[in-house]
Amino acid sequence: MHIEKRLALYGIELTDCPDITKSYITSTTDKYHVYVSGIQVHCPSNLFHEGHIIGKQLSTKWLEACARRSLANQLSMLKRIVEDLDIVDHIIKMVYYINGIGTKEDWRQVTKETTDIMREVFGEAGDCEICTIAPVPLPPGQPVQLDLLVSLPSSPRSNSLHVCEGVKGNGSF
Repeated sequence: MHIEKRLALYGIELTDCPDITKSYITSTTDKYHVYVSGIQVHCPSNLFHEGHIIGKQLSTKWLEACARRSLANQLSMLKRIVEDLDIVDHIIKMVYYINGIGTKEDWRQVTKETTDIMREVFGEAGDCEICTIAPVPLPPGQPVQLDLLVSLPSSPRSNSLHVCEGVKGNGSF
């Protein structure tokens, strides 16, 4: 529970039931890796610009909060799969998808806090590749999606591929 205690210092509490607003495959695992994906946090339709991209009226601070919520959801889902986050060997990659108008500097600001949290909480294991794709149209009303790819130490897990479907939540922030 070492990792969870560190996350709590940053105000991130993991839940047994991550809030996922779309029902789709949210994770894939094999013996040594877990890939976690998911979408959450709805935006009011009046915030959209043309093409379902969220407009400039949505502040980077709000997008930061969405990224933080996405991180909490993904880590909650990861914990459901591996049971104890302390066994994570390495965070290989974090991919941010941001559905909003802005600049590269805006996207750095949106992702900086959650990236820094991962590095602080997981130590060397949290020093990973970061990829930000923006603006990207996500499903309607979705401002931020964060995907995590993590490696696990050699384990007694089977060699078969496992898929876990998320729990559909209410999408409220």
